[in-house]
Amino acid sequence: MESIESVVETCCRELLGVMRREDPFDLQGRLVEDYGLSSLQLVTLVTTVCEETGLPLTALTERDIARMKTAGDIAAIVQGALQAVKPS
Repeated sequence: MESIESVVETCCRELLGVMRREDPFDLQGRLVEDYGLSSLQLVTLVTTVCEETGLPLTALTERDIARMKTAGDIAAIVQGALQAVKPS
């Protein structure tokens, strides 16, 4: 499976629409302040990442969503949630 960071980066690039693959992408760049994403785009991004990784959106809490300021935050939170819902 593709890494969570790669999934998040790919989803961000698709959402931004103007970044070429060879353009640098900073996982620690702030999605609103640095990349200019709107609230709706953030919801779309998180929803798409959940779909791509197989994580039920309901596995994320309000607190999780509030902490998602960077693509790296999304990757870390989704990774943690995937581990929590993964059957033992």
